[in-house]
Parts: sequence; C-alpha cells; structure tokens
Amino acid sequence: MHIRRLPAMIAVLLGAAPGLATAQKLDKDAKKWLEEVRPIILADEEKTYRSIKDKSDRDEFQKIFWARRDPNLETPQNEFQEEYTRARAEADTQFKVAGTRGSETDCGRVFILLGKPDEIKSDPIGETPLLRTAETWTYRDRPGQSFTGGEAKISFAGNCELPQGNRLGEQLNALAASKIRNTNFGYIQGADGKLVRLDDQKPKPSPTQTLLKTPRQDFPLTVERKMFMRPASGNTYVAFTIHAPANTVTPTKVIVSAVATEAGGATTPTPDREMSGSAATDGSFTGSLGMTLRPGTYDVKVALFDPASGKGSVANVPLVVTDPVSTDVVVSTIALKGIQEGVTPKASDPLNAFAFGNMVLEPASVYTPADSLMLLSFLYGGVPDEAGKAAAVFTMLGAAGRIMTPRSASKSPSRRAMCSRTGWAAAICSGLILAASLKRSPSRRSIPSAKVLSNASAAS
Repeated sequence: MHIRRLPAMIAVLLGAAPGLATAQKLDKDAKKWLEEVRPIILADEEKTYRSIKDKSDRDEFQKIFWARRDPNLETPQNEFQEEYTRARAEADTQFKVAGTRGSETDCGRVFILLGKPDEIKSDPIGETPLLRTAETWTYRDRPGQSFTGGEAKISFAGNCELPQGNRLGEQLNALAASKIRNTNFGYIQGADGKLVRLDDQKPKPSPTQTLLKTPRQDFPLTVERKMFMRPASGNTYVAFTIHAPANTVTPTKVIVSAVATEAGGATTPTPDREMSGSAATDGSFTGSLGMTLRPGTYDVKVALFDPASGKGSVANVPLVVTDPVSTDVVVSTIALKGIQEGVTPKASDPLNAFAFGNMVLEPASVYTPADSLMLLSFLYGGVPDEAGKAAAVFTMLGAAGRIMTPRSASKSPSRRAMCSRTGWAAAICSGLILAASLKRSPSRRSIPSAKVLSNASAAS
C-alpha cells in the first residue's frame, strides 16, 4: 500500500557553484556528521557537502542544512533538529541489527520519517538470535499525514530491510525532501568562492518584529482577550481586541504582529498583518488579533506599528489556555454590539479575527445607556447526566451584583447554522452556545459578567 498526499519534492537551492563540483576527501568529523543525517539528507545536498574544501564552509553548510528544516525560525531552538535527534537515538536502540546502527536500517529510516507505527505484527518463522524477524508495520491517518485508504502497511524482510525493488524507498526520499520548510535558504557560493552565510540569507526583521524584540511605548495601547473557541484540531483559538486612543495612529493602515511565549520559553509568533479601516467617532482605532495555541501559560506581546508616523507600541497580556479535554466547566463569554451576517471579510479588515465564515462578531468594550448588548457564551467540559444530556444555568450580574434579567434568551443563531458557517462543527457542536440580549439601565456603567451556577457539559 502506497503512501499518498505526501508534500511534493522540494527543490534544493544549490546556486551556481563551479568551485564545489569535485568531491573532496572528508575528515573524521565531516564523515561523522554525514552519517548522523543519512536518513534525511538529499542526494544533491550530500553531493554538495562532499565537494566543499573548507572546514568553515562545511560548518556553515550544516547550519544552513538544519535551518532549511526548522519549522519556526522565530524560536531559539530548532524543533525539527531536536525531534530528529531524539528519534534517531531511539531508532539506534530499537533497530540495531548485527552491528549495524538502528538508524541506518530501513526500519530505522521509516521510524525516523514516519514516527512510531500504530501496529506491528511479527513473523517469527526463521528467527535467529542475531537477526530481527520479518515485520509488518501499520500506519493510520494522523495530523499532517494521510494514506491511501486511511492506512499504510509496510513490510520488512528479516534484518529490518525493505524488500528489493520496493517503491517505498522513492516515497521515503520524497518524504525526506518534504521536511524542508525554508526553501529561501540555499548552499550558494558567493563572489569570494565561499558559501553565503546563513545570517546573510535571513530576511531583515519587519518594524513590528523589531518592536517585539525591543519593545517601546510611543502611544498608549490596550490589548484585551475577548473570547476563545476550540476547533477540531484540539488547540484553542484566542481572539483579542487592540485599541489605540484618539489621534494616535493612522487608521487607514496599521501593522500588527504578536508572539506568545510559554513558561518554558517556547514561542508562537504570528505573521505581520496589515489592517485598514476608519477611526471611531472619537478618533480612536480598534483592531483585532487571533492566535491558535496549545494548553499552557503564556505571556503574549502584541506590537502595533503606524507606517505613516513611524511610531509603534507593544502591550503585554498574560494568558492561560486550559486543557480542552478537561472535565471542568470552562466558559468563554463575549459582549457584542451585534453580529454582521452575509459579509465576506478581508484579511485587512480590523475585526477579521472575529470573522467566522460569512459572519463577523462585533465586540463591545464601551456602550451607552441606550445601547442593547448581546452576550455570547461558549461552554466546554462538564459531565453529562445519566441520560447523556447537558444543562446549564446562566445568571447575569450587574456591577453591584444585582441579577439582571435578559430581554430574550435563546440559542441564536441556531447551533446547526453556526456549525455550518464556521466549518468548525466539532468545536461548536461540542459546546453549548447561548446568546442573551439585554438593555442596560442608565444607572449601570459596566458590562455584566456571566456566571455558571450549575454544571454543564458538551451539548450532544
């Protein structure tokens, strides 16, 4: 059974390097490194590496080699290199055969490239003390990897070898090529005959990226977490509003970027996003930002840059993303001015982070006594009753703790329609969605909070 939907073979940037045409005799360290990357190095890459004369160029080649495979250049660590080193060490332990390193066997290479199989069946016939038995490994569809018919079975002959003539070897070469993420890095020879350094190939940081590294406050900037949702991926989508006071930025064009740093130091950056819109009647500007994060504790830095003035500011937001499989009741409630329906938002729209399908939520932070306010809540977790049904009770409290009665309370829009619009059926349909609209009395000056008074579970 053949693996399908593997990413296409990625071209290697070798550059015009006549000085790197002839294979050179490698020293001990160069040979050792080549052995270490044998399962993933491409044929053209190895040819180039063998042709390099200068040791400093070989060291630079190694830096470029790993950078090309780094899934996140914004973090100090190379996550791919770390995972590869771990998988290779495990392969060396598990699949060593008759003096051959486990990572150098066909079993080892498959393990390194595809990970641990979902099922292993052994054929003990002809078993000897020095050789591994024949095995069949089964891989099933997983995130980022799918197979023909939903699974792939890979059979190894004795001694952890693929049968001769098996086309799987070609597919594994394509899979090794697909690990290259940054094709803008290459092994390019400069005018001086040496490899162009990796640092010289990296793009220059944008103004927002520079702001995030060296924060400053050219104008007040407020960032608030407004809501979270849990897509089918299992991670959590978090949406923020970004507010700049009157006459501090040019609302027709601002650029926003962010980075979320976990307690352990790992970072999740967002790409630069240009937003264009009009200022509010008071001259202030409100934009938005969305991030998808795994459970953890974060420090989120958000940078807003105004190209017209050259001014920018950074705001910090502490954030805790709870475990989506927890049985505890978790509630996300957002106060809305309203819901726009039947629209097709652009990436540059200020409220793009609150756009789901053809629907845009309009967050409310400030409203007048004459305004109506909608509260939209998403409930996750809890334990269903014996009948498997979910139930929740909402109480809305004013600033003085007085219970406020909503003018209407219903599942609106309907859960089915919401699922259809977002395409996140697994997320929205697993949560209980309630919407309530109320009108505030002139004496009240704060947005009511929603409090769960009884346990709730995912609606079936």
